[in-house]
Amino acid sequence: MSTITQLIRSAYVRPIRKCYIKRRNITTGVYETDWMRIDNWENKDRVINWGSVSLEINHQPAEIDKFEVSNLSMVFSNNEGHFNADTFTNSIWYGYLNRKYTKLKITCGYMDTDNTEVGVVDIFEGVIDRVIVGENQQARVTILSYQTILKKYDIKDLGLASAERTIENLMADIMNQTKITTYIPYVAATPNIANISIANPSTLEGNYWDNIVYFATITNSIPLLIGSTFSFTSRTASALSQWDFKGYGSDNQPDIYIISYYDDEGADKVRLRFQENGGSTVSISTNATLLLKYLGDLSDGSEVEFVDMANVKTANKQSILDTLIAEWENPRPVIEFDSKMFLNQLKPTDKVTVEVIQKLKYASAGRGFTWDSWTWDEPVGNIPLWDEETGAISIVSGRTWMVVKIIKNINNWTSKIKIEEIV
Repeated sequence: MSTITQLIRSAYVRPIRKCYIKRRNITTGVYETDWMRIDNWENKDRVINWGSVSLEINHQPAEIDKFEVSNLSMVFSNNEGHFNADTFTNSIWYGYLNRKYTKLKITCGYMDTDNTEVGVVDIFEGVIDRVIVGENQQARVTILSYQTILKKYDIKDLGLASAERTIENLMADIMNQTKITTYIPYVAATPNIANISIANPSTLEGNYWDNIVYFATITNSIPLLIGSTFSFTSRTASALSQWDFKGYGSDNQPDIYIISYYDDEGADKVRLRFQENGGSTVSISTNATLLLKYLGDLSDGSEVEFVDMANVKTANKQSILDTLIAEWENPRPVIEFDSKMFLNQLKPTDKVTVEVIQKLKYASAGRGFTWDSWTWDEPVGNIPLWDEETGAISIVSGRTWMVVKIIKNINNWTSKIKIEEIV
């Protein structure tokens, strides 16, 4: 049997796509125990378009604490009314609660040559937001990621006391509740900076997600939500490369289809001064070269990243800012490209390598060669035969990168991947 890596790299692929739902009991509102497959409802292919989903961490300039998982839009054949409202007798939801907040998940994998399913995993999980049916006999279904659940509730509903609590404790307060674990199983937070404390939790404001992102900022961490799997952990890239990408000119079969974006300096995210918003605590890079290149006169306040730490324990403030400087003072080149469908083989914070080799051409025009008449790379006179590269992108394989965004196009069976160099 082929491995999942072999099947992803193969020139000929056979995608596996499946869609399941869990409805809610009409009396209790409790979800069904088992997932019910609907993409082949009554042995007919129902999905017209599977859509795409993206996962990203702070991939835009100046973002240092953001994570987003996109919603999903699917189109189903509805010529028999199976995706109509629960009041319609032919509806899948007839006898159950309404379609809204039905759980829906997509699983994908690869089919081997012996018809064995390989690497099947959950690509996306969320809740249905709305279903729009039309005279074209189609139903357009919008599914919200579980991140939406964390944006639904206000932090005040926890009734947090004024006593000091660590971020680890506060994350447990948020995530280890039945109304959250119904969708996202609880996993304890492991922030990059441990034991950072909020002096008075009762003053926290905003929804759960707002506060999770804030906790990530002050602990130099990342919240990740992949399907229903949540983690709150270090932004550090994985120890081993999860994929070694090959582009034009490499010896192996290329798996980089096209490079759509390349910032070979990566200055957008450079921050050389972090300062407490409205306070006196500050941390400034001590790298003279970086200060010269990116900050200029510190007195003008340029390139300063202000951090709200009004409610952070005073003893923690300096270590927070110092850690942020160490993380963000160096420029990070960024590259984005189209590639194969990676299922869950790649996610944000995964380490990868990239090799893209330039085209080579003769140093001077009009020179040809005859096989066996000279040694490869032998210079002609004092001029090397192959000494000029064309094109603007040349990346050697020794550099390591971290995934910051991946778009999984379930319908077209491709991925768009954005990575930043690990510095």
